[in-house]
Amino acid sequence: MDTKGTAIVMGFPQSVSSIFIFAIFTVASLSCAHAASPCHSVDRGEQEFTSALPCGVEDLHGLEMQAAIAIPAYKQFVASEHFIEGHAALQFAWMGSTFRERFLRKIEPGQPGRLLHIYRLKTAASDAQVIEQMRTDVTTSLHDVWVLITRQSRGEAGPLSTEAQPNIFYIRDAVGIRWAVDVVWNGGGWEIGASAIDSLIRTRGSRVISP
Repeated sequence: MDTKGTAIVMGFPQSVSSIFIFAIFTVASLSCAHAASPCHSVDRGEQEFTSALPCGVEDLHGLEMQAAIAIPAYKQFVASEHFIEGHAALQFAWMGSTFRERFLRKIEPGQPGRLLHIYRLKTAASDAQVIEQMRTDVTTSLHDVWVLITRQSRGEAGPLSTEAQPNIFYIRDAVGIRWAVDVVWNGGGWEIGASAIDSLIRTRGSRVISP
């Protein structure tokens, strides 16, 4: 083998090693950039709402992360003292009969402050499919509903949809049965109703609220 050929052969492993190291560095850099870019910590004491993706939360298949919302702690929540049809200050326009029957006698024990996450459905799905995608406990509370609608009491822009699409909460009633509770802005006030899980197919664009 001549000298030129020997040099090419000896240099080949070094070239491969350099390319391999460069590739690892590039992938690692991209991964770090991707992870850091949307990640945003939320101070529960100072910040009520952020449109940034919170740290450690990822989009789910069929669900697009929209926001993280800080919910304050509370000692007790009596549904009948808050959910009053025709509530002038809140513009609470309508309440479904199933919601009245199942939820108005509920008294919720207190909870510490926590974060809720708002997702947007990217495709139509049943409630069971939505819950399965969450891979965690999706149960929220009447207190959560109340906090969020009072922050948008006049249909102001915010994490809840005000475009006649449902904002879906999965809540247990006074006897522990979980229902799908829909909150909808009708242009002049908030409407709230409850339906059995899987009685509806949720349309694309609906919002799902979950811990």
